[in-house]
Amino acid sequence: MAMTKASKIWMNGKWVAWDDARIHILSHVVHYASSVFEGIRCYDSRRGPAIFRLDRHLRRFMLSAKIYRMELPFTREQIEKACIEVVALNDLKECYIRPLIYRGYENLGVNPFGNPIDVAVAAFPWGKYLGEDALSKGVAAKVSTWQRMAPNTMPAMAKASSNYMNSQLMKMEALVDGYSEAIALDVSGFVSEGSGQNLLPSSTARSSRRRSRAASSRASRASPSSRWRASWATRCGRRSCPASSSTPPRSCSTAAPRSRSRPSPRSTASPWATARAAP
Repeated sequence: MAMTKASKIWMNGKWVAWDDARIHILSHVVHYASSVFEGIRCYDSRRGPAIFRLDRHLRRFMLSAKIYRMELPFTREQIEKACIEVVALNDLKECYIRPLIYRGYENLGVNPFGNPIDVAVAAFPWGKYLGEDALSKGVAAKVSTWQRMAPNTMPAMAKASSNYMNSQLMKMEALVDGYSEAIALDVSGFVSEGSGQNLLPSSTARSSRRRSRAASSRASRASPSSRWRASWATRCGRRSCPASSSTPPRSCSTAAPRSRSRPSPRSTASPWATARAAP
């Protein structure tokens, strides 16, 4: 699916035209995949574009950079502001936000030190990842013959571009074999979620592998409109939200709505950030 262009991309503190956002062919990231990134969704709400869990995404974003010893020339607050402004500046409603930290052009070699640390934030329209019918009809998935990396080989908890070479092998295999998506097992034969919790024991995984050609996976994630009912004020937990169309792009840090499960101490902030243009 061809990418839909936006107008501007934030690169190292400056707004650059979409077609002018370029790097040198000998940049370290091109040869050694030395970059970390995030994928953040922005949804159209009754009060305008709302970025889902921007704070938590950026927390992982900064941790990924720290793991790979990338000393950033920008603060987390500056990157957060860029994520909000890139939506407003490009006049986007529902979109995908891609912040990226990468090692640029200076030296070439496995040793990454000495190369500049560059930061970029882009946003563009991107529909449902597995197609419009994925939520209602489900998708066919197979257990991949490729496995996730062993935990002592690379830090899988970091959202690094290099990790996705592993994912690409799985995705290509699934597509060539007639499936929409791949199910990844770790080296012990478990299906693992992001936190590393084992979901399926190896015996179940082996059985799933035998039945993979007939298996299908149905997504059941609720849409933002059904999960976050009523008005913006209800979602924020306040009678009136500080965000309005007369304010510049900003984050909304009010309390999150009630959940059936007991919230953790770190889940008290609103998962939404607003991104609206100033008048």
